[in-house]
Amino acid sequence: MRKVIIVIAMLFLLFPLFAADNPGTEVDLMSGNYSFISDAFGGSTMAGLFRQTKTVAGSPRSFVSTGRITIASGMGIVWCTEKPYASILVVGKDKLVQKIRDGEPSHLDIANNPIYIQIATSMECVFSADFSKIASLFKTYLVKEDTKWTLTLIPKDKVVGSFMTSILMTGSCSFESLKMTETTGDSILYEFSDLQIRKLTDEELALYSL
Repeated sequence: MRKVIIVIAMLFLLFPLFAADNPGTEVDLMSGNYSFISDAFGGSTMAGLFRQTKTVAGSPRSFVSTGRITIASGMGIVWCTEKPYASILVVGKDKLVQKIRDGEPSHLDIANNPIYIQIATSMECVFSADFSKIASLFKTYLVKEDTKWTLTLIPKDKVVGSFMTSILMTGSCSFESLKMTETTGDSILYEFSDLQIRKLTDEELALYSL
């Protein structure tokens, strides 16, 4: 159980923005034409680069890591951190696998952990723009200026709300950033670049089977 908690914390260390207290107009993603959001995610598989900045409430310091990300609908997300040190984290619906440097993969028992299950569900629906799942877990608020948009997600699920207060997603023609604010006041900003809608390579797909 302790290892699960530690890796969940590491997972959060991996997650011009509008403030969460001014999130925009509340919208129903299921009843309007919001294809400009789903189009930013495109197909069922994507790959690109990420930069993650972790800010701790009350501290002037921030912690930065960079690497590669792959997203596969139905399979999950793989974070391949390259700096400050190499590690791989596979986030699936029913599994969590961690590999640090050249060590052996560590498979964590998460089947009966409701917090992890909701974390995985939340991340999957956000990164795949699954409007149905997003609507079941969050209230959604939108700000749109020309082609740029910011979508703020406020948890309405009690389990999700126990560890985060909001998720802010930004994009235009592609998904650009995601900022998650935790109940502690800490925040994690992910900035994405070179995010391509394409088939994953055999090497990238193999990481889902670690």
